[in-house]
Amino acid sequence: MIRTLFKRALLDPHYSETYADLTFGLYTVSQVPHEGSNMPFSGLLVDVCHAEFEALRASFMEMLEEAGGCDSDEAELELKKTKDKMLALMTLIGNLFLRRLMSSSSIGAVLADILCPKGEAELPAAYEIECAIGILKSVGATLQADPASEQ
Repeated sequence: MIRTLFKRALLDPHYSETYADLTFGLYTVSQVPHEGSNMPFSGLLVDVCHAEFEALRASFMEMLEEAGGCDSDEAELELKKTKDKMLALMTLIGNLFLRRLMSSSSIGAVLADILCPKGEAELPAAYEIECAIGILKSVGATLQADPASEQ
């Protein structure tokens, strides 16, 4: 159910807050583990967020390689669509944090994964910086006020 909500939220980023509210509704209705796992709801959310971002990142990188030196309008449009989905995911993650469905440590882990995946020493790509800014724009003030986020 969560994966379906996430897929829909990426297609309709304008309604990100509504999808976050729906996710919160799922959380309040059901406090038991989901989808045959012993994982708590918040852990499942983090895993779905991570899986979605990694899938979008892989798709984006594949499109970049395929586009290569080609200035095709179609390739450019597909890259933009994928980047827009990544930014929509960042907004959704921010909205989940604002509803206390994700912890500040989860946001920190998401940011670390975006900006330095697998501890790589290379600088983040422009789209990765854009994604980090997307999260920080939506949660910055709340994250700064959270005593648990001082780490």
